Amino acid sequence: MPITDKQRKLIWVGAALAGAYFLAPTLINHARQAFSTPEVTVVKPSPAKPAPIAPQPVVISPQQASDAQVARQLTGDWIGAGVLPARGLCRIGLQIKPDPQTPGNFIGYSTTSCNPAFALTGQTGTRENRARAAAVAITPTSVIMTGKAGANAIDFTIDKSIGVPMDGCAITGFTASPFGEMLAVEWKAGTCQGGQMILKKVPSIQ
Repeated sequence: MPITDKQRKLIWVGAALAGAYFLAPTLINHARQAFSTPEVTVVKPSPAKPAPIAPQPVVISPQQASDAQVARQLTGDWIGAGVLPARGLCRIGLQIKPDPQTPGNFIGYSTTSCNPAFALTGQTGTRENRARAAAVAITPTSVIMTGKAGANAIDFTIDKSIGVPMDGCAITGFTASPFGEMLAVEWKAGTCQGGQMILKKVPSIQ
């Protein structure tokens, strides 16, 4: 039976409606994607890290190195004995240590005790002199001093004197310098004659 033109039109219309029914969702999605605003992904920058600071080299001058070496040589406990003019046979004990309150400075504690030998002091062995000698022997003199290393030595300033020496001449200045493995000390006593002595290092009493 041949298909009439009217039937042919109905078939084409039905096919068109079926195609539209199946394709409509796809077309709608494409239209939405075309007119929608695209998402923008925001990338947060990583926190900036400060560049590492290179350590600065410590520059030590030749004089500073020399002063440090002198300081190492002179710190510690020292003791020596010898004849001092007008005082007889004397013993000197000295302690040198870093000043905890002032880096680079040092504190010194020196104690001198004497046993007058009348033949060396030019005095006669009278009862009065012997009594005085006994009093001096049990009354040593001491000084507390502070100083700074320099010029291959430590020059001390006397901060406090304890006791009066037999000749009445208190120490007014004190210098300590290396003498091989020993220590050479020299002191001034105002207008009186000063003195010198070589000290030997001994184990620390602390």
